[in-house]
Amino acid sequence: MDAGISMLPEDRKEAGLFIDFSITSNVVSANLASYTQSGILSENEMQQVSEKYVDQLRIATPGIDREVRYLSGGNQQKVLLAKWLTREPRILIVDEPTRGVDVGSKAEIYRLLRDLASRGMAVLVVSSDLPEVLALAHCIVVMSERQVVGQLDAAKATEIAILELAAPKARSDGPA
Repeated sequence: MDAGISMLPEDRKEAGLFIDFSITSNVVSANLASYTQSGILSENEMQQVSEKYVDQLRIATPGIDREVRYLSGGNQQKVLLAKWLTREPRILIVDEPTRGVDVGSKAEIYRLLRDLASRGMAVLVVSSDLPEVLALAHCIVVMSERQVVGQLDAAKATEIAILELAAPKARSDGPA
């Protein structure tokens, strides 16, 4: 985190969010020092940053005190994104960023990621969803069996080209 790298994990409920806590508690949790004066958390500053991200990321909620468990999957993902954006990272890694979200939220998350990239943030998308990869990537690095097996320019890439690279190669231990 100190190097300017933030990561949204694949499983937001288990590894990314405090599901029983409020939106505010989640948004500030990766950057508590920024909201602390003489060892005391500033409720006002925490609320302000939460409201800012609820507005910017269009998080559908009746209020910033809402427990994250009561939000839709897409809105939970946006809270997770807000949590890491408060750190103002140079590099943002998103692992399966739209898994378990509805179509509308998926489009909104794509818009947010594209906007971050257009403003100069490096966004690394890890995804097994090929349409998602093709929709978001500038460059596609394909891995198979824990190794990089190829790189494609996203403007020229196709699902078939990606699958051909990703398919495990037949191994031969000698003559059959």
